[in-house]
Amino acid sequence: MGRLTKQGIDYFPLDCEFDDKTELYILEKEAVGLAVMLTLWQLIYRDEGYFIAHDDDLALLVKRRINVDRETVESCIHAMLRRSIFDQDLHDKYGILTSKAIQKRFLIVTRKRKVAIFIEEYILINDISSAGNIKISGRNAVYSGKNTTKESKGKESKGDISSDEDISEPEGLPLRPGPPPNSPPKCPQQKIIDLYHKLLPELPVVRVWNEYSAGNLRTRWAEDRHRQSLEWWENFFRQIIRTSDFLMGRKKDWRASLGWMVGPKNFAKIANGEYHSNGDRKISGIAEWLRRQQEGGDDCEQEKR
Repeated sequence: MGRLTKQGIDYFPLDCEFDDKTELYILEKEAVGLAVMLTLWQLIYRDEGYFIAHDDDLALLVKRRINVDRETVESCIHAMLRRSIFDQDLHDKYGILTSKAIQKRFLIVTRKRKVAIFIEEYILINDISSAGNIKISGRNAVYSGKNTTKESKGKESKGDISSDEDISEPEGLPLRPGPPPNSPPKCPQQKIIDLYHKLLPELPVVRVWNEYSAGNLRTRWAEDRHRQSLEWWENFFRQIIRTSDFLMGRKKDWRASLGWMVGPKNFAKIANGEYHSNGDRKISGIAEWLRRQQEGGDDCEQEKR
């Protein structure tokens, strides 16, 4: 089976001299601020390529790399927003961190790549359509991996739209989205959040559910018909998340949040069994359990016992 297109990049160019707003930020936050800024750039370019969600887990990801407390990380992020190192409008509207400079660097590095995906609502570069390998999608679009043409707000994109990570489908576990159904049921966001709180009270509470996380949950719901029921999500939380020592924070000083779980890369890794080393519950175990559940079996409670 072919592998999906990688969205992130392995390196990014760094200017020898910073502009005035960045220099002022470094003067304000000093060496720690520089370390936080560079770490955020690494995370942005590594994963989505040109943006990152500013959610509850972002400060923890930075802390893991440079051992800076969460309050300091958040203070640095807000200073960068105030000085326009990150775009304030997109942050307030969608809860993401990005900038024109970041997007231009991403375009430079990916110019020889066959395809690179941009979300239309996040674009800050006026002439992005001049890059022939750029494919533009909507935030809530669900693609089948086949050639697709999308027209929106006078912009046109065409070509192969695919996921943002190199992953393969384990046998019996459909990760790649199939063609979207004609009339998928509406994603019951609040009910899924309530299930998460009820079944996983040890994990971080959802206090703010921004548009980025909501869009990810809608996509996870819509891209597979088996996920379009509250029973599937109840079993997902109970039988998949709870059985992982890593995701539940029983191994390290970190716990998975709902927003983190439904991100495209993280959800695929969970389904692939990358966070399940408990006993015999590995990739084959998860695939087998989901296969039985999708076929209407009710072995979940027996397996739990």
